[in-house]
Amino acid sequence: MWNMIYVSLECIVNLAFSAALLLILFTFKRKRRNALIVFGLFSALTNVTSVIASFHESDPDFVMHHPMYIILDILFYYGFPIFFFHRYVKGSAARNCGLFLIFSVAALPFMTLFHLLRKYYMLGPSIMDAQSPKDAAPLLITAAASGIALFLASLARRRLWTKLEQIPSVIYGGIYLADSVIALVSGLSKELNSYMIGGAAANVNLAVFFCIGLCIWLLTAILVFFLYDRIHIRKNRRMLQVEMDLQHAYYKSIVTLQFQMRGLRHDLINHLNVLEHLDLIKSPYADHYCQSFLSHCDQIERKAEEAFRWKELQIQGLSDRECYILYYYLKAFTDRYGCTWEACEISLSEDPSCPLIFKAPWHQPPRFWQLKLRRDPLYQLIQSMLLRKNGKACWKKGEHKWLFILTLSS
Repeated sequence: MWNMIYVSLECIVNLAFSAALLLILFTFKRKRRNALIVFGLFSALTNVTSVIASFHESDPDFVMHHPMYIILDILFYYGFPIFFFHRYVKGSAARNCGLFLIFSVAALPFMTLFHLLRKYYMLGPSIMDAQSPKDAAPLLITAAASGIALFLASLARRRLWTKLEQIPSVIYGGIYLADSVIALVSGLSKELNSYMIGGAAANVNLAVFFCIGLCIWLLTAILVFFLYDRIHIRKNRRMLQVEMDLQHAYYKSIVTLQFQMRGLRHDLINHLNVLEHLDLIKSPYADHYCQSFLSHCDQIERKAEEAFRWKELQIQGLSDRECYILYYYLKAFTDRYGCTWEACEISLSEDPSCPLIFKAPWHQPPRFWQLKLRRDPLYQLIQSMLLRKNGKACWKKGEHKWLFILTLSS
């Protein structure tokens, strides 16, 4: 009974250690609560499965001791953090995985030293053999070693973080990959040794499993690395091209406006000279030149209004550049689907949870319109821009209208 209690408490200590290590070392792309919940579920699952495996350690026929289960377990144990750090944590996923692994393993030397002292001074049995409240020494050792590792992590975060960031992400990724291969080899080697008593067929089968599992793991890791690198490079290239096109369009509009203003100013000077002359000679053409003068003033006003229309989307929490990108995307959307900017409704609010709702008329939406809109590079650029502010944007189908809804964190 007491061993189950202490094992459960040790799992809680491990969960708290993982959560505290995440909070100390990293900053999150998304809401901190959601990230901690996801990683907490992952840590709870791995802790529970390791406890179950330790209780059936003497049973070689248990399902968790099967070579294929070991391969899948290690794939999940080392594969899920890559997905988590890529989706929820800022920075390179390989670098974050390596850092988390290094500071997680930092508790093991102290834990080993404390256990040696426990055995030397005979301070009680192991946690699996605990039978009374006095056998809490292994739990206290785990808590103390975790506390020391957290102290080292916080010290590195305050004093050595700039130097750690200078180390290439490839080195951290190599450490993480090497540790996963070592875990796979050691797990399968342990099962290989347990089957040595059996016949030659069992040894051959287990050796085949070992080789197949190692090859599958290495090929999967290499394939995932190259596939992710390819997708990441193409996405960055597409985003860079979109940003370059946006900057070119913005500066082109400004330069064009400057030339138009210069020409209109020259025309205005000529009209002013003519009006001054006509006022002296009382010509009947004075009214015509006055109307022409006012029309030139109206042209200047329209040109300036058209060039700076993006200022209608002044959203609290977004810079002028981000507001211009948002306007450029919505303007391109209206031009693509045959809408006019004047026919659209813009609802701005000071509420940060929903500062913008853009309504455009619904004119024959294309098939798979949601998928097409989400694959638009401009839309992906806006999503990545808002993701840095813990916000998002989405399209919804309203009643005879498109609804573009933008939300920011409060």
